[in-house]
Amino acid sequence: MALLPRRLARGVTLGVVGVLVGCSAIPGLAPQAPRTTVTVISVVPQAPATETQVQVQTQQGGQTRTQASGTGTTEAPAATSAPSSSMSRYSNPRYRFACSYPRGWSTAESDNGDGVTATSPDGRSQVLCFGSSVVGDWEGELDSRRSSFASNGWNVTYSKRTRLWQAVSGTKGDQIRYGRYEVNGPRVIGIEWTYPASQKARFDGLVTRAVRDLDITDSGG
Repeated sequence: MALLPRRLARGVTLGVVGVLVGCSAIPGLAPQAPRTTVTVISVVPQAPATETQVQVQTQQGGQTRTQASGTGTTEAPAATSAPSSSMSRYSNPRYRFACSYPRGWSTAESDNGDGVTATSPDGRSQVLCFGSSVVGDWEGELDSRRSSFASNGWNVTYSKRTRLWQAVSGTKGDQIRYGRYEVNGPRVIGIEWTYPASQKARFDGLVTRAVRDLDITDSGG
């Protein structure tokens, strides 16, 4: 009996992939499954998720069937109201620190040169980066930063302090403010993010990145 040749045909034409599966019936062997052709006919983006759905067209027994099969990854389009994921850099020579803020935001440096305020195009969000001298001891300095939240009408929802830094977050109306303050020798460097609560999911990643990117030159004191 002659050996049955194995055949695998693959064709790739401009985004269309076809896989031909099947073989001819052989005398004395069980009947084979009907000839089936599977073709990827389109890739449909799923907003706002970062995955794509693949539609597969199956032809079997003279019938055509379309179904979803698996996912791929693509870059989701940025929402017009969301801040840019690209960051710009600000450096302060007076207190020797550098911080990040979303690219495309307008900036205004303070008159005394202690920091900068970056504002979103729609005016609803701000980033404040600043330096100042420590008044008293470091514990009192960090405690005062937390106290300033409450004294300015913010409802404190999170607070954590170590020997080197204080993190505090709070809400006021439909706004969220997060502050991070780091003591380095005779100075304290702070960053404060204020943004709409409705955009918390989008800002969480930006705030985390900004904290990681905060660069403070050691004072040596």
